[in-house]
Amino acid sequence: ELRRAARILGGALLLLWGVLVVDAVLFAGALRDLGVVPRTIAGLRGILLMPFLQAGPAHLLANSLGIVLVGTLVLFREERFFWAVTAIGALVGGLGTWLFGRPSVHIGASGVLFAYLGYLLLAGVFER
Repeated sequence: ELRRAARILGGALLLLWGVLVVDAVLFAGALRDLGVVPRTIAGLRGILLMPFLQAGPAHLLANSLGIVLVGTLVLFREERFFWAVTAIGALVGGLGTWLFGRPSVHIGASGVLFAYLGYLLLAGVFER
């Protein structure tokens, strides 16, 4: 179980860091413009792309630590919950940002991280 969790979270982090490196090396940071831009048609594509785009290494490092620590707890509860919370967190976080965010480009995996925290809190309340 620990090896599977390490593969899943390691693969996710490898993907996020890979996108950051590709963005920096090949696109000079231009991929960041593909994030959520609230209340615009073009900004809708960012709902799906936002979790994969990061502002830089410090931003991704902060998200990586949270994803590893909190994501592991969600993953240990049950893998299917991990995938569901990840997908719902990404979509709801992106859609909420699109609906209510300030008018600028929004990027990052923080919505997924907060979905993990919310899931753990609610699971604790309902299963105590």
